[in-house]
Amino acid sequence: MKNWANLFALVLIITATTNCKKDDGGSAPPAVDAPSVITFTKPTAGTIYINGSSVVIEGEITDTNVLATVGVQIKNTSSGAVLFSQSTPSGNVTFYRFLFSWTVTGITVPTQVTVTVTAVDKLSKTVTKSVNVMLNS
Repeated sequence: MKNWANLFALVLIITATTNCKKDDGGSAPPAVDAPSVITFTKPTAGTIYINGSSVVIEGEITDTNVLATVGVQIKNTSSGAVLFSQSTPSGNVTFYRFLFSWTVTGITVPTQVTVTVTAVDKLSKTVTKSVNVMLNS
C-alpha cells in the first residue's frame, strides 16, 4: 500500500510541474515585419518629358517598422545608364512623403527611362517600386 501512495504522489508531482507555465499576460506574438508600401503620385507611366523640363517624383511610403532611408534612381532602360540618383534619411518615421526633382538635359533621341523609388526600413528590409516614362529632345 505504501508503494501505491508513493507512486500516486510521484504522478501528482510530475503532473503539477509539467502543466505549470509562466503567464505571459495574454500578449500576442511579435508582429511580422510587413514590407514598406510605396505609392507614386508623380510621375505617371508613359509621361513624356523634354529637355529643360523637370521630372518630379512624388508620393508616400508607409512602414510598420520605421523607415530608415528613401532613395530614387532614374535609369535608361535600354543602356542601363543611371541619369539621376539620390538618397536621403527618412527620420525614423512610419509615414514619409517623398519629393525629388530632376531636370532633363542632354537627351537627343526619345529615351525610355525607369524611375525607381527605394525604401529601407530599420530592419534593413528593402522595397522598390518603379514607373516608366519617356524623355525627348
